[in-house]
Amino acid sequence: MRDAAIVDGDFIVVQKQDHAENGDIVVALLKNRATIKRFRRSNGDIHLLSANDRVKPIKVSEKNLIIQGKVIAIHRQLLD
Repeated sequence: MRDAAIVDGDFIVVQKQDHAENGDIVVALLKNRATIKRFRRSNGDIHLLSANDRVKPIKVSEKNLIIQGKVIAIHRQLLD
């Protein structure tokens, strides 16, 4: 999610919720694997979009998607 300013080592703050609006960055479960993606619903289709343009969008059905929450903040430690 580097193009969304989330980089390795960052901590994300997630608001627990089971729904998302277009453009939200969400923590989603797909086949028992968690992923952080931007949520997009269009014409009845749901796509999870990476913030890396080299990664293709993931088209999912609503029955195979569990939204765990919405990313509301990023914490980055500047000094080790």
